[in-house]
Amino acid sequence: MAELVRSLDRHLHEHRHKLAGPVSVRINTGVRFPVMIEIRCGNLQQVCAGLLTWRESLDGDWDMVARRTPDGGILSLELTGSTLDGIAYHVVDAVPWHPPLFPGLLAGNQMTLGSVVVHALARGNWAPDRDYPPALACLLDLPDGEESER
Repeated sequence: MAELVRSLDRHLHEHRHKLAGPVSVRINTGVRFPVMIEIRCGNLQQVCAGLLTWRESLDGDWDMVARRTPDGGILSLELTGSTLDGIAYHVVDAVPWHPPLFPGLLAGNQMTLGSVVVHALARGNWAPDRDYPPALACLLDLPDGEESER
């Protein structure tokens, strides 16, 4: 546990000018992603931009998913990935769900979001389910560092 706390402290210090500030940090050594960071950024565009600040601070593989709660009222966006020292992070934020936000994503379900989709949402120039059907959202991914001009 002490090593996780030291790693988190180091990570926050190294990226302090870039990261969306956490409102909650939980450390649990018994799970796949032992460091859980909750951020609160605002609307969908701000949430995606905030999650991207964390994405850019992580190394290696990462995943981002959009998940609707079982009652359908909340859209949670979740980023998982790890740092060079192997500490696995789970960063989350949420917004109230309403029909324009991924209307194809049913209550209780989740979908993977590719890099192109997350960057477009962060820029505010992409409407979920209007530009691409939900089944394609996870396929729209580019290598790290590349963005679509869409």
